[in-house]
Amino acid sequence: MAEPALSQLRLVAVTMPGFGGTTAPEDVRVENYARLMARCAADPGCDVAVGHSLGANVVIEMAAGPFEGSLVLLSPTFSRADQAAFLAVMNALGRAPGLGIAGWTVMLKPLPKAMKRELPAHRAEALAADMAANAPATCRRSVRRYHEYPGRHPSLVPRLCESGAPAWVFRGDHDEIGLTDGERRDLEPPARQHGHGARRRARRAGRAARAGRRRRRGRGRGDGMGEIPQVRTGDGHVPAIGPRG
Repeated sequence: MAEPALSQLRLVAVTMPGFGGTTAPEDVRVENYARLMARCAADPGCDVAVGHSLGANVVIEMAAGPFEGSLVLLSPTFSRADQAAFLAVMNALGRAPGLGIAGWTVMLKPLPKAMKRELPAHRAEALAADMAANAPATCRRSVRRYHEYPGRHPSLVPRLCESGAPAWVFRGDHDEIGLTDGERRDLEPPARQHGHGARRRARRAGRAARAGRRRRRGRGRGDGMGEIPQVRTGDGHVPAIGPRG
């Protein structure tokens, strides 16, 4: 957020309810988080939503619902096969008889210290403190619901593309979140796959999709700039400045 290129932009960083010591909502499904974050984005009039990990999946759901801006997705999970292995292990241990919350308490205790080396040096202490404030019971519930999410949407690539939202997808250099070749191919901008004719068709389809969504919600607004419904993929480390999970 300190980058000079962003100095003229208003940036709003949001900690999702239930993280960093905040009170969790009763419903911790990804879809409900998306509704909460869409309302949060509407208040200051945000036109770009950024999410990391679970937050990235929340942003995808925002685009499938009321949010009409652009998306920056940092390490989203597009299918169950993409999910980080360690979260699957923690979810399984959290369900084990006799462990439950006690197991999560033990697993979370060393996490902030272990993560410090992965965090920016000037923010490591503060971010590690936020992690340490996470409640084991909330983490257990949230991860369980997060693992149920792909059962409702086996592939999120069509869901993202059908939203008509311009999106940029990033992965870290040593990211544990997967991305299959098929997902990468389907996420590429139309111009890279089929030339400029497909790009024009995609622009028209995106305009129609977004206009249809507005009509269904009764907003009656025009198409604005008619943004191209495309997804760009990239690799490298990018700081999260939107909903975090």
